[in-house]
Amino acid sequence: MAADTLKLIAYGKVLDKDENSASSYNLKEGDFVVAMVQKAKKVKAPEPAPVAAPVPVAAPVPVVDNTVV
Repeated sequence: MAADTLKLIAYGKVLDKDENSASSYNLKEGDFVVAMVQKAKKVKAPEPAPVAAPVPVAAPVPVVDNTVV
């Protein structure tokens, strides 16, 4: 079990501070502690980069005898 998925619960409170000892939570021998395993959080796949829109090509301008029509 990975430590980041494990939650300890006593007296209806989540014991979430790893640096605290059992005595700091006032736990005594014989007290009931629940160990709960959470599902690992899914890592979202990065979204693909947006595709640039195609650049429109200008329509050819007809030229007759070196004059734009």
